[in-house]
Amino acid sequence: MNKILVIAPAHDQLDKRVNSSLEVMAELFNEVTIVYEARFALKEFNQIDSVKYLFVDHTEPRLKILPKVKVYLDFIKGAIGNDTLVYIHEPGVVGLLIAKGIKHRFNNIKIIFDYHDYVPWEVFYQVGKLTKNVFFRRVISRAILGFLSNYLSKQNIFDGLVGISKGQVNSLLKFLSRNETLPTLDLPNTRIKIDNPSTIHQSDKITLIWVGNIVDGRDLDDTIIFLDRLVEERYMEFSFKIIGKVISSRLYNELKSKDYFIYCGEFKNDTDILNNLGEDINIGLFLGWKDEFNIGINEIGSPNKVYSYINVGIPVIYHYKLVDLKTIIGGCTGIGIHSFDEFKLALSEITDNYTTFKNEVFKQRDDLAWDYDNRIKLKKYLKNYINYHS
Repeated sequence: MNKILVIAPAHDQLDKRVNSSLEVMAELFNEVTIVYEARFALKEFNQIDSVKYLFVDHTEPRLKILPKVKVYLDFIKGAIGNDTLVYIHEPGVVGLLIAKGIKHRFNNIKIIFDYHDYVPWEVFYQVGKLTKNVFFRRVISRAILGFLSNYLSKQNIFDGLVGISKGQVNSLLKFLSRNETLPTLDLPNTRIKIDNPSTIHQSDKITLIWVGNIVDGRDLDDTIIFLDRLVEERYMEFSFKIIGKVISSRLYNELKSKDYFIYCGEFKNDTDILNNLGEDINIGLFLGWKDEFNIGINEIGSPNKVYSYINVGIPVIYHYKLVDLKTIIGGCTGIGIHSFDEFKLALSEITDNYTTFKNEVFKQRDDLAWDYDNRIKLKKYLKNYINYHS
């Protein structure tokens, strides 16, 4: 295998996970080609040497949710040969359908699927674009999941699986009824480690930090409810900083009406986050995904923003169901909560013992696997895969 074709629907050229993998692949393969959707393409970006960039157009889904798989298959046919390994970077359903289409149309093609999301969560989210009625969302989503499980499990649609957590990888294998031995790798969405984040806080002002896209379906609605209750009860004075891209105008407009809200703009990396912190008592927040149908997203998800919080050296308050997170952060680097009363207690405990918590965060930073470590793991995985199939 001298060539690798990477397909990355729903991503742009700044995606950290995709770019890290491309740099690893450029060391292993004679030819690396990446296919992005033209509708998400950026005009200016730093190209990786020896990587060929292609952009497929007319990929907008029908009726907002139905992917145009044939468009991808027609576009990549000139880039696939018998010596080509296909690597699909994709949140879930679209990537699985593309993988099945490739297996059906092209003979003897090996595929590694880099799975970024959680199929049940994605289906419920996409159906929510069509109807807000809870009953119909549940019925339609369950029907789609049943169909997809049956349709996608009729043949082996990939030959290797990379995911963001062990629980997430195992959930997909179960969804597809894959029981045979398959080379898998879990690569959390970690960050490039900051060498020397500031350890000093000289202000007693409390600033709560939230990092990520301002978008529906995550924890911002619940976070706002908790923060409003803090204000109503005059529990403590605080500011609430958000660093990320505005996608939901509804949420952003609601936040702008709050006296505690400070919008810090978008960010490219964790250094941008660090530069927005100042010397306050900074505490990261991640209250989990809004799992109104109890499909288990919080148990298997990879909380990207928590890695950012630890990277910049601040403790975190997180959703108690984030099982992998409890293992990740350990010690006194954060507190898991599942109610407003526990949220208040966590705030008090962290603010009263802030130096202790920050010191624990810095100890934990040294034990975490960061971007460099993940690159080593992916390189080893790919080398073993190539050697096995050569």
